[in-house]
Amino acid sequence: MHGCYTVRSAYHLLNKIRENLQPGPSHHRNERLWKAPIPNKIKNFMWRLVKNILPTRHNPQRKGIVLDTSCPLCHYEAETVEHLFMNCNLSKLDLFASPLGSHAPFNMDLHSWLLDWLSCADKDGSQLFCTILWKLWYARNQAVFNGATTNPVSLAHRAVHYSQELNAANVKQRPQPPHQRRDNAGTF
Repeated sequence: MHGCYTVRSAYHLLNKIRENLQPGPSHHRNERLWKAPIPNKIKNFMWRLVKNILPTRHNPQRKGIVLDTSCPLCHYEAETVEHLFMNCNLSKLDLFASPLGSHAPFNMDLHSWLLDWLSCADKDGSQLFCTILWKLWYARNQAVFNGATTNPVSLAHRAVHYSQELNAANVKQRPQPPHQRRDNAGTF
């Protein structure tokens, strides 16, 4: 029904407005994310990161829930996705300690930075970047729920190791030509 107000129509309208307020073209960003050479669980994490729906300590406060918002890794600033993945000393050291030797740019927001990495021609670098962020989120959860501390160098090594294992497991074996197969098909 055209012109009728329903809860469903209001929901869809608000979602379109919210999507339009996100920096950068949402469809373009999501398309690059879903085509990235990373496992689905990391894609899901990255999608949550891009949408700013990770349960950082700052997000519940926006909804009126009162709790300690300090970063569980450095305890210096409020834990927002920007702080955790771009400004936290642990994340800075983690990225720099990795083979990427990278750092978060000062003149770019998180969404643009993620899009740059997802658009990177170096697929291994893009994969490692996403894996590092995912491992950082895991370390954050270990700190929150188990009181664990994290060494940024070992976190970077674990991310590299995970990426190497993933790539080794995904190496496609070429099928052998039929005349070289050693099965007993067709013999009695």
